[in-house]
Formats: sequence, structure tokens, C-alpha cells
Amino acid sequence: MSRTQEVTLYPVNHAPNRTVWLVDTPGFDDTNLNDTDVLKEIATWSTNSYRKNVKLHGIIYLHRISDTRMTGSGMRNLAIFRKLCGPDALEHVVLATTMWESVDAQIGNRREGELRARSEYWGDMIASGSMILRHGNNRESAMRLIDHFVDKPAEAATTVLDLQKEMVDKSLSMAMTAAGQSVDGGLLKQSKQFEKKLTDLQQELADARQSNDRKMADLFERERQKTQAQLFELAQQREDLQVTLDRLMQTKEKMKRRRTGRGIGAALKTINKFRPIIVRIGGRTDSLKRASLVEQDVSRVLEFLRD
Repeated sequence: MSRTQEVTLYPVNHAPNRTVWLVDTPGFDDTNLNDTDVLKEIATWSTNSYRKNVKLHGIIYLHRISDTRMTGSGMRNLAIFRKLCGPDALEHVVLATTMWESVDAQIGNRREGELRARSEYWGDMIASGSMILRHGNNRESAMRLIDHFVDKPAEAATTVLDLQKEMVDKSLSMAMTAAGQSVDGGLLKQSKQFEKKLTDLQQELADARQSNDRKMADLFERERQKTQAQLFELAQQREDLQVTLDRLMQTKEKMKRRRTGRGIGAALKTINKFRPIIVRIGGRTDSLKRASLVEQDVSRVLEFLRD
């Protein structure tokens, strides 16, 4: 379960005179945010950073090896993640398995092998350049994951997400991006299921009223109202996907005014040299945040954080 509900930055001392930034985002498994809100939060940060020429060094996608199987929601989350990244960014993705201390090594090895072998899981991503690494739930292991990106040669260091290119370079609405269409497809599927349920409930309600079964009629009516509300919520989420980059930035400005005085800029005033930044995008939350790595002049980073 992901607990992050908004993009948050965390500094990590990676080497002398070098700070790495973890930019933690909500995941698509969030129990408090729907997928539209999660994508909107990620899109706001990533497009704004891209517009300011702050580019990502890569993405670390965490997966608990203790999970007995890849669930339907897990497959959906992975599909959205792949669309968000795009094929060109996959070689900058590390698929990090966690929770090895909670499973038998043989079982963990078998599960990792299945993730690696099946194309619908990680197979296609690995073929496109993604790498599987194990996270041992300690700082040393976490730093090794970060080193994988920081140590890359300069010409291969950065990448751009499809979501960034689609919304900034092509001026697409969030709904028209590949990730947005993936989210919308899931919402449409849910809507059709609720529409069928609503039709069935309306028939059952009519039958109960015709037979003067007041108790069952009340039950069906409450369930009908609940289903109707769920349908309305799904329709609202689909409508919210239509947001444009300009609208995202307007919303960001409103949030910035609300957060004025929290002091994040003041906390960073002592940093005066070039630093790497790390960003986490989506998915489950474990002891190490899934991350993307960014390297940029801190003066520009501070400007970005304050905007």
C-alpha cells in the first residue's frame, strides 16, 4: 500500500560534495487516491521539471518478492507505469525486488525467475534494457541501486518520459497520453461493470416492489444509490483526465500559494554546488522509494521547488 499522496523531495548524501534527491510520488496502488489523481500528481511534477530542463536519470520500480503472484491490480499498475515511461525510457528502469528477508530463498528465486521470463510481466521490459536488481532493505543496498544510475556515462545519463514528451512537446491533454488512455481504459471497464450491476439492481428493485417486499426493496434501493454514486465518481475521474498542461500549472500555482512558508527552500539554501536529484515515480512504497535520478544545478532546482 502506498502512503505518499503528493510529490515529496528527500535529499540523500551520496558522496562528498554530492547530494542525490529522491522525489517520492504516490503509487497507482494508493488506497486513498484514485488512478486519475495519482497520474495528475505525477504529471504535474514531471512536466514542470521537464519544462525547466530537469531531466531524469532513471526509474526504480519496487516489487515485493513476498507477493505470491502478480495480481490483476499489479498488472494494471505495471501497464500504466510502462505507458508513463515509454519504450525509450525502459533502458533507464531498474526493477528492484524487495522483502527478500521474509521469503525462503528458493521460493524468492522462483518468483523472480517467473517475473523475468514472462513477457507480460517484466520480460519485455528486460528485452528493452530494463535491469532487475535486489534490494536488501538496508542503506548499502539502496545506495547500490542509486549507483547504477549515477555511474552511467554522461551521454547515456538522462532520459525523458513519454508522459513528459506527450504533454509538453505535443501539447496533449492527460487523457490523450498513453498513460492517460491506460487509466481511462480501466475506468471504462469498471463503468461497464457498474452499469450492468445498476441495470440488474433496478430490475430486482422493481420485482421487490411489485411483490410488496418492502424490506428487500429498501435493500435494493440503497444498493442502487450506492452503485449510482460509484458510476458518478468514475465519470468524474474520466472527466478529470481531460486536464491540459496549462490547467495542471494553474492548479500547481494555487497549491504553491497554500504551501507558502513551509520552508523547503530555506532548508536547501546551504547547497551551493551541482548535485544529483532522485525522483520516485509511482507504485508500491517500501523502505527505499522507487526512484528516478536527475542531475541539475541546484540553483535551478531551488527555482523549481519554489515555483
